[in-house]
Amino acid sequence: MKPTRLITMALLATAALAVAGLTACSGSPDIVTTVVPPAAKESALTIALKPVDTRAAATGITTEGENTINRVAVGIFDSEGNVKMVKTFESDEITSGESGDIKSGTVTLTTTTALATTDHVLVACNAPADVFTGAIANEADFRAKTITTDQALYGASPHTTTDAVDFTNLPMFGHVEALTQSSDDGTKFTAAVSVYHLVAKITLESFTLENKGAMADASFDPEGIFLAHVPDKLDFQNVTAVAAADSKAAEASYFVDGKSVSYTSYYHGDMTKKTDASTTDFLGKAYLGMDAATKDNAKTLAGLVAYTMPNSQTDDANATFLVVKGKFHYKSDDAGTEVWYPLYINYSNTTGGKHVGEAKKVYPNFNYRMRVTVQGFGEKPAYDDKGNPVITPLVPRTVAVTVTPQGFVDAPSEVTLN
Repeated sequence: MKPTRLITMALLATAALAVAGLTACSGSPDIVTTVVPPAAKESALTIALKPVDTRAAATGITTEGENTINRVAVGIFDSEGNVKMVKTFESDEITSGESGDIKSGTVTLTTTTALATTDHVLVACNAPADVFTGAIANEADFRAKTITTDQALYGASPHTTTDAVDFTNLPMFGHVEALTQSSDDGTKFTAAVSVYHLVAKITLESFTLENKGAMADASFDPEGIFLAHVPDKLDFQNVTAVAAADSKAAEASYFVDGKSVSYTSYYHGDMTKKTDASTTDFLGKAYLGMDAATKDNAKTLAGLVAYTMPNSQTDDANATFLVVKGKFHYKSDDAGTEVWYPLYINYSNTTGGKHVGEAKKVYPNFNYRMRVTVQGFGEKPAYDDKGNPVITPLVPRTVAVTVTPQGFVDAPSEVTLN
């Protein structure tokens, strides 16, 4: 009889395999053959990052370091938005051609999941390290992540509530909806992603009291500045920030139709909370989030630079205001009266003024350059029973404000307060 051989195929790619055998004649050898499949191919995606350029305002006001990238969270998704990979890179993993202020950077991801030219890439810069951990099943999950005001202005840096803002940790976001294949075998891809600031910038270029008529002998001594109705969080949505040309309204988008981040409005800076107010539900923060705006040095208002959160609300109870506080004197020898001048951020009431998108909304990645002319008495300070400022827009007109929104597009504005 011819010998019958038993052959067993063991495939590593399967969890289990039934073994088939034939009865062999006595003395017939068993031969076992193992077939090992080739290792899965690794795909590599190299992403070049560049913050959308921040141009200095016409006055030369700018802040060093606001384009710095310290941390990058990258999400790769298929054309249907399903996740393929999410990875966070620290600063020492970001390749940069410049030292100090990183104005561009490159990161490379490797994965055994096949990539395609139709894949999407979402990039978040300078968010705290733990924001993009946990379950992220799709693009919507990535975009729905939120960071707080403190995280947006400080990132992971140690800070106290009275510190100045860390301009080198401002959050940014960008996305692309296609990859470029850079190798014949389909294992290497590249993407160039422009990232936009997720906070807004405010530059107070001038603040002037116009001395004429009943105000001929009047004066105003600024004592502090604060921001009112500042949202406490932001999420990662697409940003459009295009400077206004001939039209008054620049192109802008960020807020998703039918979706608004639920937030608490905070107050930042020297709002002089009443000493007898309850601390329960007090929404004030000691830091102002400004470059040079403390009570001691606010005598010169021109040139102050602030950063604030995007805000889709336009009603007076929720819109963000920049408030200038101080003493108003009708005559040089009077003791003066405490007043506030509340200023909408994205609003002009002069013929030369412009706004971004919908007036009074605060869109990210714009520098709202404000020139303010005061023509009368402001509002007397008011507080609720928790010690929070109560903001009342000036009626009739008391301030002329020209705002010129522009990434951090400059966006000048002029406002006149009568």
